[in-house]
Parts: sequence; structure tokens; C-alpha cells
Amino acid sequence: MGALIALVSRDRYAVPADLPERIAAVGGELRHRDCAGGAELIDAARGAAVVWIFGGGRMLTDSVLAELPDCRMILRSGSGTDNVPVAAARARGIAVGNTPEATRDVVADHTMGLLLARHRRIVRKDRDIRRGRYSAENPQTGPALAGMALGLIGFGHVGVAVAARAAPFGLRVLATDPSRSEAEIRAAGAEPVDLDRLLRTSDFVSIHVPLLATTAALIGARELAVMQPHAILINTARGKVVDQEALIAALRSGQIAGAALDVFDPEPLPADSPLAGMEQVVLTPHIAGSGDAMIRRFWADSVVAVGHFLRTGRPRWEVTA
Repeated sequence: MGALIALVSRDRYAVPADLPERIAAVGGELRHRDCAGGAELIDAARGAAVVWIFGGGRMLTDSVLAELPDCRMILRSGSGTDNVPVAAARARGIAVGNTPEATRDVVADHTMGLLLARHRRIVRKDRDIRRGRYSAENPQTGPALAGMALGLIGFGHVGVAVAARAAPFGLRVLATDPSRSEAEIRAAGAEPVDLDRLLRTSDFVSIHVPLLATTAALIGARELAVMQPHAILINTARGKVVDQEALIAALRSGQIAGAALDVFDPEPLPADSPLAGMEQVVLTPHIAGSGDAMIRRFWADSVVAVGHFLRTGRPRWEVTA
């Protein structure tokens, strides 16, 4: 028998039939139960070395961890760990890992898609044609991207991948990330700047930070006021990183030109949200990292993460904040 691996949450996703064998092949023994609350989670994960959350379940708390003395790692399949008590786990000597590479490329692709859709007014013109307004007059499309500035707030896996995709368009990439050195940012093709300079000088501002206490409402009324009037805000990270009411006000007043959003606060976006009626906004329903291929990658990377931890005692992709 291998180390016990307790899968306690999987959202709506089907567990692969061969998952127990795959976990056994890397030295673990899988126990799976879809838990509805903390008490069930404690029962399901008792004795487990790894507590595995696949998706956005929010049952794991510090008080629950206190009842799991054998837990040595929390694995969160996905990139965001706002549903994991990271600080409490680290204080108990429990490592936290995730699978950030599973969605890196598709989220970066989606970011560029949102940028192009909003900048070139692709969605707006599609709507016009469907409403019977076929006209090439007053095209209202943005200029060529070459020479324009894309500011990336957060320069981790996705931010670096966005920078790589932006370069062939001739975009000048700026990046801010306190966890990255200036040398690391430059090596990945971006210019390191502080947040205020990024906001002041970027034509596009794209958010790629996790939701933490330090990033909640990171972009609020003050930050939006610093942005250029023609700037476009893109968010494929977490809705709560942006003060949504402040964003709505900035869009209504023309303080910024537009937004392209895949995430919201709350989710789903209410049907009566002002954002839904704004022609200068492009919206997608938190799908940047979704799709059958991505789910398969989530499972595969999760197995890799379990095996790496059992071999080395450290997560393959460790979360430290």
C-alpha cells in the first residue's frame, strides 16, 4: 500500500476510470469521496498524506486542517488557490501545490483573443451585422498593435506566456510582479516597471495575479483613474482582483475606453449587471482555462504532482503565497 491520497472535491468533473491505477503507479493509494462539508472532508481525509481538491470547493479551512494531523500536502488542481488556506497550512508545516501549467497556454491564448476582440471591435461589429446593420462606414477599429504597450500585472506562468504571444504583434510588453526579479522579467521579454508606471503608460492592461489578501481590489478607482483614456483592461485572473463597481463607473464616465473580462465578482455575472449592456466591453463566462483537453491535462498534471511529492517531499509546483 502506498501513501493515502484523498480526493475530496472534483466540482462537476468525472474522475478518470484509471485514476486509482495512475496514482498507484506513482506510489499512492487513492481514496475518493465527494464531500459536502468540513465534517465529511475530515472523515474522508483522515490518515491521508495528501488532501486533493480538484476545482473550487471551499470546505478546507484551518479548523479542518487541525483535524488532519497526517496531512503533508494540499494539492489544488488548477492555478488559483483562493479556496485553500495557504498561510494556515504553511504554519502547520503542510506544503501546498497546484497545477499552473495545465492552463498556462490556453489562458494566454484567451487573453490575446480578448485583446484583439475588444481592440478591433470584432464582437461589436458581429453584433451590428446580426442586427441588420452591415456597414463599413465609421469602422471604429483600433490601430495596428505594433508599437503599442501591453502591461502585465503578474508575471508568472500565464504572464510569461502572454508576453511571448504579444511579441510577434510588435507590442511592447511591460510587467510588474514583486515575486520576480528585474533580470527574470527582462529575460522573458518584458520591461520591469512599477504598477503606477504600468497603468500610466500601457494601452492595454492585463491581469495575471492570484487572488490573495494583497491582490483583492488591486485595481480600484485610484488605479483606473491613472490609466489612459483610450486604455483597455483585460482580466482572465479572478474577478475580485478588480473593484467591479469602480470599473463600471470608469467605463460609464469614459475614464477608460473599454474592458475584456473572463472573470467577475460575483459569478455568474448577474443578467442585470451594467457590464452586460456596455458595447465597449467584451465578456466571456470564466472559460479561459476550460475545455475537455484542459481537464485531461489537469488530471495528468495532478498525478505528476502527487508522484513528485511522494518522491521528493516537496510539491512539483509549490504555492508560497
